[in-house]
Parts: sequence; C-alpha cells; structure tokens
Amino acid sequence: SRQYPAAIKVFEGMGEYKNASSWLLAAKYKQAVSLMGNKRYEESAALFETIKDYSNAKDMIKEVSYQKAGNYLAEKQYTEAIALYEKIPEYSNASELAKEARYQYAVDLLNAPESLENYQTAIGQLESIQGYKNSTELLAIAKANLGKR
Repeated sequence: SRQYPAAIKVFEGMGEYKNASSWLLAAKYKQAVSLMGNKRYEESAALFETIKDYSNAKDMIKEVSYQKAGNYLAEKQYTEAIALYEKIPEYSNASELAKEARYQYAVDLLNAPESLENYQTAIGQLESIQGYKNSTELLAIAKANLGKR
C-alpha cells in the first residue's frame, strides 16, 4: 500500500531542506492520482487544487471531474453528470458526453411512467441537443404525447 500521507508529513516537516519541497509536491501529486483511481474524487480534486501549479495538476483537476461525471453517467445520475461535463466542455470528449447524458436522461424519462413533469423535462433535454442521435424525432414524439394529455 502506498504511504503518500506519511511521506507528505515527512516532507512537510523537512521545511527547506534540499529538495524537500519538490518531493512534497511529487508525493501530493501521486497521492491525488491514487485517490482518483480509488474514486475518491472530492479528496483527489482538493489535493490537486493545493498543487495546481505543479506538473499537469490543472489538467488532472479536469480529469477528476471527467471521471466523476463518467461514474455519474454509468449510475444514471444524469443531472450530476451533465453538470460536471458542462464545467469542462473543452476537455477530452466532455461536451459529447454531456449530450449523451442529456439524451439518456430524456430517453429514461420518456420510458418512465407518464407524467407531465417527465415529458416537460425530457422535452427540455431533447431541445438542447437537437440533431444528436434521434433526439429530433424523440422530441416530436414527446411533444405530440404531451399534447394528448
């Protein structure tokens, strides 16, 4: 098991001794990567924030959000996934995955028991991604079904 927290305490205690500050940054970076790998996203992002000028930590902060959003999407927590993907639209394929999350959310709502709220929410999601997959067709169906209510 990696002992990054213990190493960080040692390096912090070394003050200005030789390369202690660079070792400290490296240990924090490695711990943040380890936390991300263990899906401890909040802790990972917080640690990367403390070293954001080190190496590619700024990109890793985005990677943490990207992975967390992917987790939300897999767990069908669509609004959470959408919110995170839309905070990092230029990162990797986050903007495409935000559309996918909106699409899946709308499809799930349309397949759920009929309710006015479900249709209205699905229509809102589909309107924001018209042209994505068959969203335009689904939008027309949802609006027609809503009109029948």
